[in-house]
Amino acid sequence: MLALLSSLFLAINLQQVPFTVGVIPFSIAVDSHGNAYVVTTATLPGEIDRVSPSGAVTPISTGAAGHLTMASDDALWAATDAGVTRFRPDGSRTIVPVNHVRAFAASRDAGVWLITDDKTMGVIDAAGAVSHFIADPIGDSRAIAAGPDGAIWLTGPNSEIARIGANGIVTRLDLRGIPAPRAIAAAADGTLWLANDEALLRIDAGGGIVDRVSLGAITVESMAIDASGALWLAGVDDVAVVRNGTLSSVKLVGPVPCALVRVYSIAERNGIVWAAALLEVAGPFGIAPAPSPECPIPGNVTAYALRVFEPAPARRHSVRR
Repeated sequence: MLALLSSLFLAINLQQVPFTVGVIPFSIAVDSHGNAYVVTTATLPGEIDRVSPSGAVTPISTGAAGHLTMASDDALWAATDAGVTRFRPDGSRTIVPVNHVRAFAASRDAGVWLITDDKTMGVIDAAGAVSHFIADPIGDSRAIAAGPDGAIWLTGPNSEIARIGANGIVTRLDLRGIPAPRAIAAAADGTLWLANDEALLRIDAGGGIVDRVSLGAITVESMAIDASGALWLAGVDDVAVVRNGTLSSVKLVGPVPCALVRVYSIAERNGIVWAAALLEVAGPFGIAPAPSPECPIPGNVTAYALRVFEPAPARRHSVRR
């Protein structure tokens, strides 16, 4: 059983789908029909599973390297041990021999932008053609986001940010004094949301800060923007949403005090928000805690699940597996 504690107005219509014990739900994407695709892995490479709206889990591929993104035509892009693979809705696939992908972002024409470990970046179109491979403007980019206006945003390990406009012009931004972002998401109005250890910031194309939202105790791992402009956040043990500058969150609480819950990734499509989460009962360094009144589960027990979140009237939920 997982209890979910709501704060402010946010509540969730929750569906929990268990996975095989011993794997971690690392990355997630959602298609227009409400199916979720998740990389489950204990040691890379892992497996890609499709989860239907009814909760049916179907493996579709092995050898995934942990990065997924969904194109506008419902083709799933994945970094696999064979290269970058495009899975079409009809089940066919195309493999492009580009390896060591660090991060993905779907382009507006059904292709995918990517950055690699060898400090290059480029785009693969829907037909599998590779183009625009250039040196990484930052040199060590960790995250990439593609905006509806065709601009590409990159962030580095410090406070460096680069924006590549649809015209190919590169603008380097340096937000001095601001901690490095942990996650980014490009908004429809051409701005960029970024989350660091202190706050959520929204910046314009010139690097000016146009919005700032306190995160409180939430540590953001992943972000997604829905069609209404709301920003969804995956935290360590929280799911949150920012609407009109106001943050509301729901905390995931395990069945016993020693249970740890972590949300790894979050994705949205057509108003449905899927999150990949992990429930683990373990002590420090993965060592099983001794049975006690506070932790009455003997042994190291780990359960992994997906959850689907939708806006709903505020209430408290209790979910049983």
